[in-house]
Amino acid sequence: MTELPGFTTVMLPLRRLQLLTDMLLSDSATPFEHFPIHLIQLRTRGGWHNQTPIKQVKRFPDVDGTEREVGTFRFYMDGLIIHIDDDVDDPVHWRFKGVALGESPEQVILTMPFERSRQDELITSHMLNELNDERHAAIVDRIFAQSSET
Repeated sequence: MTELPGFTTVMLPLRRLQLLTDMLLSDSATPFEHFPIHLIQLRTRGGWHNQTPIKQVKRFPDVDGTEREVGTFRFYMDGLIIHIDDDVDDPVHWRFKGVALGESPEQVILTMPFERSRQDELITSHMLNELNDERHAAIVDRIFAQSSET
């Protein structure tokens, strides 16, 4: 837990924070379903950027066909996407059985191209939002005006 501005969406309730603290102090990441970590590596390059963590809700089909929602923290670091599930009672925790980080002797890392990935959608959305923001345009104009004066 931190108070850094970029991490404002990464908040754990006291019960989850205590569980994580106990796991760290005991040097044991088990049971894995408490904080399963899944990795995705983008195999093609998009524009260079890092992104602050975001909280997401993902939807997954359960074994009975009903759709379930699972809270996830999503971290992005130069092509590596890290999802950390945030539901202690995850209704569909079986979906990544054997794929969660450290749960199996072999590690499976999903890969996908940057193009048409969720990361591509996010960065494109952020850029379009900023381009349409009058404050952003004014800042860009001021930067270019200052650089032409020097």
